Amino acid sequence: MLLVVRTPATLNRLTDLIPALTSDNRLEVCFTVDEGSYFSAGLTERLRNSGALIVPWASVGMQKFDVAIAASDNTELHLLDAPVILIPHGAGYHRRSESGISGLRREGLMWGGEPVPHTLALAHLGQLSTVAAIDPRLAERALVIGDTTRDRLVAAAARRHLYRADDRRLVLIGSTWGKQSLFGRDLELAARLTQILPYDEFQLVMTLHPNVWAGHGELQVRAWLRPATDAGVRLLSSEEDWRPALVAADVVLSDHGSLTCYAAELGVPTALAADGGTEVVPGSPLATLRDALPRFTGALPDLPPPAVDLFAHPGQALNHLLERIYQILELQPTTRHRPAMLPIPEFTADRPKSFQVTVHNGRIQRLPVSDEDCHHLAAAEDVDELSILEKAAAIWSRTSFDTAEQACEWAAATLRRNPGARVACAPAGGELLAVIRDGGERIITGTTDRSLAASIAYRDHLSRS
Repeated sequence: MLLVVRTPATLNRLTDLIPALTSDNRLEVCFTVDEGSYFSAGLTERLRNSGALIVPWASVGMQKFDVAIAASDNTELHLLDAPVILIPHGAGYHRRSESGISGLRREGLMWGGEPVPHTLALAHLGQLSTVAAIDPRLAERALVIGDTTRDRLVAAAARRHLYRADDRRLVLIGSTWGKQSLFGRDLELAARLTQILPYDEFQLVMTLHPNVWAGHGELQVRAWLRPATDAGVRLLSSEEDWRPALVAADVVLSDHGSLTCYAAELGVPTALAADGGTEVVPGSPLATLRDALPRFTGALPDLPPPAVDLFAHPGQALNHLLERIYQILELQPTTRHRPAMLPIPEFTADRPKSFQVTVHNGRIQRLPVSDEDCHHLAAAEDVDELSILEKAAAIWSRTSFDTAEQACEWAAATLRRNPGARVACAPAGGELLAVIRDGGERIITGTTDRSLAASIAYRDHLSRS
């Protein structure tokens, strides 16, 4: 059995199938990478690092396979000596370009006047007419299976508490690729949100389509988004799974990418920061959803998306696909599979190194440093901008100390070096110790965040002055 990989998005979709296929000892799974895509760089190495058996694309047409599964019509599937099953690499076929509907280009599906795929998998019955408009013979080969990613998301949502903490609301910013995407139209959205959503109340997470990373390079993407990540936005890397973040999300801001369909299916309040314009296929389920969703104008959405029929056969996509695979192989399935749980990631986000702090009725609110008036500035001792450290009233240590004596020595030295500071705070022996200039020292309780403890100590110091 051959799995055909062309882009990171196609590999991500094929991973939904791999556990079920490799667990059957009657099957042997190998991979090939069609490196003809601008976005295929690094895929062979990624597969090799996972231990996969790789057949070079240059020689794949000289071998016969019992079945081949692909998630892109851009691959020259007619070269394969195998019955080909083509599955979507996103939530169905809802995006179009100059060459046609993404995933359903006629030149990728027909060769020599004949259909190429043995089976064309669809997520929704409504896509059948789209396929038939390309060629009625393709519709005869279509199989409505549902969506494996949708099923895994819904299964994980039943145990949502495992994917998140309850201390902050999670806002997921999701972008597909291209000029009409959220990333393409509003690169600074995430950074702007950090200026209005208090750090202690909201965790912002951003995920980008793999083609964004492949098309611009990690160095450039991270440089463009550094104002956001420096302010605490967690940017998922190109190889990190975005699905656990969606399960955990309280709010989604997105565009015409597949993530929007999945967010709606989970009932997560969603607003569009970009709607894709003419790239969305008219009459598609996504077009219906797009028309129903609010546009993001500054206020976070708080209502679940309207019900839209997006996916067929809930919970059964993998089994429907496996039935077709085994039918081609003339084998009987040995078991029915449940959607596999999504991995529970070790979620860490870089903490900002400075805050602009306001206090309302004793309540602290923290945002990135700006020119706005505030109660005080707080900064890490190693904050990048020296001017912020010079203005900071509260400074926290990036080091944890074993004893209170060590922490006090650090604090005294820090206050000597920074005459404008009134408070220096550091972890010491499992506690948070704050040293106040000319005011002694105290243990801060109620938080494990040294940066917040520094501001608490300064607030309390002023209230007693």
